Amino acid sequence: MKKVIAPAIEVLRLVFAYDPDTGRLTWRFRPREHFTSDRGWRQRNGLAGKAAGWVTDRGAIQVIFKLGDVKHRHYAHRIAWAIHYGSWPEAEIDHRDGDEGNNRISNLREATREQNMQNLARQKGKTRLLGAYPNGGGFCSRIKVGGVDHYLGQFATEREANAAYLKAKAQLHIFQPVPRDE
Repeated sequence: MKKVIAPAIEVLRLVFAYDPDTGRLTWRFRPREHFTSDRGWRQRNGLAGKAAGWVTDRGAIQVIFKLGDVKHRHYAHRIAWAIHYGSWPEAEIDHRDGDEGNNRISNLREATREQNMQNLARQKGKTRLLGAYPNGGGFCSRIKVGGVDHYLGQFATEREANAAYLKAKAQLHIFQPVPRDE
């Protein structure tokens, strides 16, 4: 896996403006030394004040920018965190409401991969209740904790299997004990 080189926070603050109340990340007018040519300097500074990045397939905002000859690619939520707190996040960033485009600082929190997975909601268009899986003539339920799948039992109905999952989630998923509504 290729190591990501993260620019210094002071440099991020020269490149971007971040509004923690709206989550909006915008380009700033940048100094000439950030560019290898006058043409690049003029072109990129034409974006000053405009939203930085684009929306990915999953709804996150990704940003690419160059500093001299070095190209940087980062998610806007990680840049927002770094600018606001003065250091790059050590772990993943979880969006409390599940909207990866909502980069308000109040919606962002550091999380391990396992914690981030606790904040998943049922996918749109799926009819199954969380934690309930068809099995034979009924439903089984399971929950993952610490990388280990815990079997919660076999149930006659999907609602019973979901209830067992929600009870276990409240006890075992300390980071996100209540499922998000989608």
